[in-house]
Amino acid sequence: MGRQSVLRILGFFRRRWYFVPPLLILVLFLVLKLYSRSAAFIFNTAMEQQDMLRGTITAEEIVANINGHVYFEHLEWKDPKGNTILLVPEGDFRVRVLDVLMGQYKSTTIQEMNLKDVALSVWLQDDMSWDLVPQSKMMERVPKKPDPESEWARTVSLTGKTEEELAEIAERKRRLGERRRKEQQQKIEEGWVNFNLEGKHIKTKLNLENARMEIFYKQRHYLFNDVNFDLDVDTEEKMDLDLSAGRFGGTMLGYGMRLRGNLDFTEAVPETNLTLIFQNIDLSSLGMGMNLHDPVALLVYMDGPISHPIGRGSLRIDQLRIPNLNFSNVTGKVHYDDGIVRFTDVDADVYGGHLKATGQYDIDTRYYFIEGHGEHLKTGIALPKDDLKCEVELDIKVDSKGSPKNTTYSGVFTSGKGLYRWLPFDSIKGQFKSSFRNLQFYDISIDMGGLLLTTDALSVVDGKLALHPIQIWDVDGSPFMYYDPEHKKLIKN
Repeated sequence: MGRQSVLRILGFFRRRWYFVPPLLILVLFLVLKLYSRSAAFIFNTAMEQQDMLRGTITAEEIVANINGHVYFEHLEWKDPKGNTILLVPEGDFRVRVLDVLMGQYKSTTIQEMNLKDVALSVWLQDDMSWDLVPQSKMMERVPKKPDPESEWARTVSLTGKTEEELAEIAERKRRLGERRRKEQQQKIEEGWVNFNLEGKHIKTKLNLENARMEIFYKQRHYLFNDVNFDLDVDTEEKMDLDLSAGRFGGTMLGYGMRLRGNLDFTEAVPETNLTLIFQNIDLSSLGMGMNLHDPVALLVYMDGPISHPIGRGSLRIDQLRIPNLNFSNVTGKVHYDDGIVRFTDVDADVYGGHLKATGQYDIDTRYYFIEGHGEHLKTGIALPKDDLKCEVELDIKVDSKGSPKNTTYSGVFTSGKGLYRWLPFDSIKGQFKSSFRNLQFYDISIDMGGLLLTTDALSVVDGKLALHPIQIWDVDGSPFMYYDPEHKKLIKN
């Protein structure tokens, strides 16, 4: 085309400039239409060029429209060894169309992503940096749909297990945790992770619907189903998140969890501001007894640097039925720091009286310690069939090494005046200690006004009562007689 021809064409458009905008719109529309019809090709090209996700990503069907909305089915992400990291039955995402048309795929190209029925396995490091990893075998047991009658609770629960089974589970978890930590450390030393965010600016929204999720953190392993998750993140400013879940299992069993709040990325170490709610925690799954299934509600506010957040909140238990001891309206304050949960200002109603307590629980070892003081406990409520009527003051300590078999209860008690059947007494005092299938009382003394009954100990082992000699003292403090349990008779001194 010669110079004169070009000038004639330019002159035509100068005289008819009103044709230019429609022409440009038409060209843009044709380009966008070509983009939508070539969505699969563009997607494959983008996946080959991106460097955030390690491995290969494929999808069976991809459809795009001209406004940058992309719909897909059966998206699968595999690591270089062929392990599945992510499998998404269906979903969609929205992209910056100009980035795609210019072939400039950046960490901010995807503006929003919606995933349905996905399963995620997240590995958290001690500093709360994270990665996506292949799913564990326990994840396969998590029901894909919410089902209150699901057997999943029984398969992941620690309740009802024998001491041998509990020990085996604890050892298996320890080995699993060590193996995964070694694998993750090896990945770090090799200089790669599956999901690499280092040096990248992420600005997007993520929405999960009816997802399943597992989280590995230190020696802990959490499983969740019926997860709905909304995330709005800008890694140069902050991240807002809202996560809810149905059943949860693994390290802790229960139903109903909510996590809401934000992370502030403007600080050198991101700051947390989160609210965590557990609605129905099963105490037996924490190692606090074999058959304690009364639900516990826990509310914790988390703040501080993401590498070491501190939690403060409260707990509530409407009914807590421990064998031979029933509590109600249990409330208290909680403090969380690096896997240690401390309980303070715990207050409960028990047998017409009141108990105040403090305690500590180690999430990783399941060791716990509780110390409490009770007043005005009524034996007529506690022992309605034993014809014992008095009020008792009680100091109690509970020390557990992670299982019911390794849990010890001990303390002292003092009663006021009362009646045993028709027999009056001024007070009953003593000490007690209870361990697995073994209840012992020490330094028992019963003041009956004119007489004092004492014994070194009596015990209940496997449901059988064993008595030591009972000494009876007169009003002057002199030995009067004693009861010989071996020969079942009273002997005068």
